[in-house]
Amino acid sequence: MVVLIFLSVVALVGLALHFMQEAVTKQEFSLMIAGILVASSAAGLVGASLLVGHSLDDLTHLQREQVAIEQAYDSIRWYVETEAQTPEPNSVYLSDSSATR
Repeated sequence: MVVLIFLSVVALVGLALHFMQEAVTKQEFSLMIAGILVASSAAGLVGASLLVGHSLDDLTHLQREQVAIEQAYDSIRWYVETEAQTPEPNSVYLSDSSATR
């Protein structure tokens, strides 16, 4: 996909330079404007592909992050459920030493 966009931009810039060269040799202003428009379309193609690429990258990153959060939540829920089901053993806790006197 990137190669196709790169080749398209190179072809558009080449066409723009050809139009501008013909405009200089033939002394025609309309060819110069056509070259400028074609060059700006190449720049727009690069800008749009960058924006779309970054937005798609952000979307996939958000999806991966949401899956990780759901897995963490499931593991915490499993741990809490298993702790609630196991009875607490009778344990002897250390107490304050002043209370035993």
